[in-house]
Amino acid sequence: MAFKPLDYLHLTKALGHVGLSQIPLQVLMSPAAYISTINPGASSLCSVLTGISQPTLTPYHRLFGRVIVSPLLLAHATLYMAFFVQNSHPEFGLLVFKRIRDSDVQCGLVAISSAVFLFLFARPRGAKQNGLQGWLMQGPVQERRRIFYLYHVFLVAVLCGAAYCHVKQAQKYVIQALAASALNGACSWAVVQWGGRR
Repeated sequence: MAFKPLDYLHLTKALGHVGLSQIPLQVLMSPAAYISTINPGASSLCSVLTGISQPTLTPYHRLFGRVIVSPLLLAHATLYMAFFVQNSHPEFGLLVFKRIRDSDVQCGLVAISSAVFLFLFARPRGAKQNGLQGWLMQGPVQERRRIFYLYHVFLVAVLCGAAYCHVKQAQKYVIQALAASALNGACSWAVVQWGGRR
């Protein structure tokens, strides 16, 4: 049984919604004090609430991003682009030539590009850096950690900003991620300030 166009588009939208809906949880699992020289492994809010140490939780944050969030967003973008390429437009020939000019699609492309860069540059700590990642990550461990963290947070911010402008349904997930970031930052700051669990 073949997919009807509405079934196909419903699935495509659902993949994007599910991928974006996971970002607030990703933020809550992230080590917000990663660049802190005092306690880079300070507990995130998720670590405090679950009792799982941050060094144990961080690999799950990384894995969840690689196996769930990035693939779902990439599948969403790929299926939409395939739909645009396979359908015609009376004025532009192919629908893709019309849609690529629309700001919502351009924001979506910026968002998916940042998700791909997040996927490519998320690497296990201590992994050997080659190519562009090696060029970006030179110097002492503290400096490499700081550059990686700032680059990672910048890409997440670009992803969230572009997703917010992409479609209205994404806005609630971006607002939740912003609130989660504030809560997680406050929790990690408190742990660093008052010497809580490591």
